[in-house]
Order: sequence, then structure tokens, then C-alpha cells
Amino acid sequence: MLYSSLTKKEKARLMTDNELRAVIGESGCRPEDSFSTYLDMLPEDRQMFAYAVIELYERNKTERRKSPKMVSPDDAYKYIRHIAVNNDKEEMHMIGLDATNRVIMKRRISIGTIYGCKMSIPEIIREASINKCFGFIIAHNHPMGYAKPSTADNQITKELKAASELVGLKFLDHLIVTTREYYSYKTEGKL
Repeated sequence: MLYSSLTKKEKARLMTDNELRAVIGESGCRPEDSFSTYLDMLPEDRQMFAYAVIELYERNKTERRKSPKMVSPDDAYKYIRHIAVNNDKEEMHMIGLDATNRVIMKRRISIGTIYGCKMSIPEIIREASINKCFGFIIAHNHPMGYAKPSTADNQITKELKAASELVGLKFLDHLIVTTREYYSYKTEGKL
């Protein structure tokens, strides 16, 4: 993904604090100014909007502290097993984690057929990076009811492990889930 194709929000997420302050500085604020000084520069009708955005952000941060912690493959299975219930198509999901293994995001990466689904390694790496994940777990269901990995599952796990190591992300597990059981690459020593 080229930097020029990112949205402004995605670009801002990738900036350091100093780079963000420099952008704000271009508006006439000094980096040492307080946050309220920045808000006071907005037109009065936009100040309430800005305060509302900040409040939602703060509440979201609080919710993250309450999010589940993925300590074991069993925790991840309990969190994600709903994808196997009454689902006749394979779905690939990603669980993004912070440095303490708390869930900070969950996304469906793809939907396939009863026999498989495509997965984009760059998309997973991008999602993890944009959401500032320390590590991630991927999981997909096997609608036929068998939690045994296919050759394609093994290959994509190997490729995703190499890609995540290259960019410094922790690929913690790949789960294959059914309504009754799961297969964990981590538990099986294949990750």
C-alpha cells in the first residue's frame, strides 16, 4: 500500500506525536500550547463537535481496558467460535491485540464458499498496522465440521508468519474453528 493512497485519517495514525504537533503548528499554534488552546482556535460551532469527538475517543479508550484478554488459544476460541454457528461458508477473521493481549479490534477479512476463502496477507498487515496492534490472531471456520488444517491453511500460515516477522508484528495464532472443536497452530507447535 502506497502512502499516497492512504486516507488523511490513516496518515495521521502513522505520524509521530512531533509530526502531529508540526501539522497543528502550521495553523498558528505552538507545540507547547495546551490542547484547549487548539480547540479555542476553532469557530464556536465546531468546538462542541471537537469536544464530542474527544469524549467519544476517551470512552473508547476506557472500553479497550475492559476488552477481553487472549491468554490462551482457548480464550481466542471462546471469543471467535460464533463464526462457526449456522455458517455454511468459510469466513476469515482477525483479532488485533495490544501489548497486554487485550482485544483492540476484530474484523472479518473475507468470506468464501463451503470449501475455502481467500485471504490477503497485505490486508491483514495493513489492518494490524492501522489499528496499532502489537499482535494478532487469525481464525476461520470449517463449515464441514472438521478442525483439521488443509494444505492451503498450512501454506498461508507460513506466509503470514514470514510477512508479520518482516514488519515486526506478533502473529500469535491461527485457529480453525467448528461448533465443537478448534485447531490451534500455536498449540500444535506450528507457529
